Amino acid sequence: MPGLFAQIMRQEQQAGRYPDYMLTLMLFRNGMKDHFDQGSHDINYLVFVQGWNILPSCHPMALRFMNMVSDANYLNDDSPSVEQDGAGAAALADAQAGSQAVAQGNKAIWVCYGHINGHSVVLLVRKGAHPVESFEGWAGGAGIGGHVTPNPFHTSVLGRADVLADNNGLPTRAEAQQALLDLVYNDLRTRHDAVNKLARASYWGFDHDSVVQQDGTVTTNILPSLEIKIANLRTQVLFRAEVKQRLSEVGLYRQKAIENQSPNKIVCCHCQSEARHFKGNWRVCPTCGRHFCTTCKNSLLGHSHRWVKKPGDKLPSHEHGQRACDGHGCGGQTQLVG
Repeated sequence: MPGLFAQIMRQEQQAGRYPDYMLTLMLFRNGMKDHFDQGSHDINYLVFVQGWNILPSCHPMALRFMNMVSDANYLNDDSPSVEQDGAGAAALADAQAGSQAVAQGNKAIWVCYGHINGHSVVLLVRKGAHPVESFEGWAGGAGIGGHVTPNPFHTSVLGRADVLADNNGLPTRAEAQQALLDLVYNDLRTRHDAVNKLARASYWGFDHDSVVQQDGTVTTNILPSLEIKIANLRTQVLFRAEVKQRLSEVGLYRQKAIENQSPNKIVCCHCQSEARHFKGNWRVCPTCGRHFCTTCKNSLLGHSHRWVKKPGDKLPSHEHGQRACDGHGCGGQTQLVG
């Protein structure tokens, strides 16, 4: 069963009728906002419309999610990364700290295993007897000469929220505690099984240096770099508000990127459906410019004015009523397009 934080993201995505991929785009809200504020809608179009499924790698996705779900507050969605010898004292200390954080609960744990050529995953640990949630995404590339199909972040929220590598379910806190310690164990099979209890990416998405023959003989055994960062989880209320706000913002930024690229189109800021200008009974907010399609507008709150039908007028009375824009921080009143 999906964990609580996955359920919160699912609920906000479904309530707002946002496409699945918006759960990936919300991680990049800050970058999209910068381009939007500068009027660089063409950059948002190239990066986040045409290229959304090959967004930056697992490491940027992990740190952006940490900023969303915890008090990590990495400035400008950036954080220095340090390569730490998997057999060294620093990696061992991080593994122990990560394991202790799982025992404490109420923590977000960013596990960077294999450094730049490896992979990152974020573990969320609540207090009590709840499974440890795991979130990740990757752009692909797996080592020199390798290839991995891009896997956007939202797959760890939706289809595979509770399915990890080797079809493992989400780990218990005890399993996660031991698995984090095993990441620096010298035996390759032990490390392999530990990773596959924590992430959807298999062990070989983290370790590109060790070599195992077809008969299972290990000919090269190199412990990957391990770096772990720990922060306090946000409350459920704050996290839900953050998800809702980010979905609202990136919905607008993506809408404007497409409309700037194709001026003959209007795009719904929620479901991202497209239509020609003045088609149907879409609504627009004059304050922020958000468009709402004939279905998504039904979620807007407001009231209907008294309306007297005129000859040839086929609109139902509620179409002329005021409906408040639901855009974050807007406060405007929507009206019919055209």
